[in-house]
Amino acid sequence: MSIKYMTQLFAACFIFLLSTAATWYEGSNLTDDSFEWRDSAKYTSIATTPITSGYDISQVDYFIYAAKLYPFFPILMLVSGLYLLILLLVAAFKNRYSYMSFCLFMLATLLFLLGYKLSASPSIGGLALMKTCLTTGSFVLIFSFYYGLKFIRNHKIPFLSS
Repeated sequence: MSIKYMTQLFAACFIFLLSTAATWYEGSNLTDDSFEWRDSAKYTSIATTPITSGYDISQVDYFIYAAKLYPFFPILMLVSGLYLLILLLVAAFKNRYSYMSFCLFMLATLLFLLGYKLSASPSIGGLALMKTCLTTGSFVLIFSFYYGLKFIRNHKIPFLSS
């Protein structure tokens, strides 16, 4: 792996970890906001008995709360995580364009499904995450088609290549 990829990988990891810590910190406000426990503490209510204090809340619910009310760092976490994943895919499937195209297509499908799931969200953060998922899904789908065309061009499929 070249220094170009290593630098991008390090930067993406750093931004991902920084935004994860910031999201976790912003989501920790859920322990004080008892009015949001019913709507934001979904995983805690499934896994345990009813919430009696803020310390009963699962750490995963902090991310949900932060995504609903403070969407900047969760969006940054999503984008940097996707960038990190795509960098790892590029390194893993260097000249295997069909695998790269398939993986990117599946990732775009997951992003579109997540965007569809978030489309019913009444919160500003949910709508911002929905728009981010749909936008990044569109870009990932374009890259998937790009790698698919590279595969077709390299394998000289007669009716598709020029």
